[in-house]
Amino acid sequence: MKAPGKAYRKGLTLLQVTEMLNDEQKAKEWLAEQRWKGRPQCPHCGSTNVQSWI
Repeated sequence: MKAPGKAYRKGLTLLQVTEMLNDEQKAKEWLAEQRWKGRPQCPHCGSTNVQSWI
């Protein structure tokens, strides 16, 4: 896998992602977890006094 011009990235396939996020609520929860690790905060000041959109 180290041939010139070839790249290998470990991760999810498109099929795995579509199975994992097959409805809007699951997708929102996954996105929030990736972005905030379970605790929403302002990206500018770090305040946790923010409104959740989930």
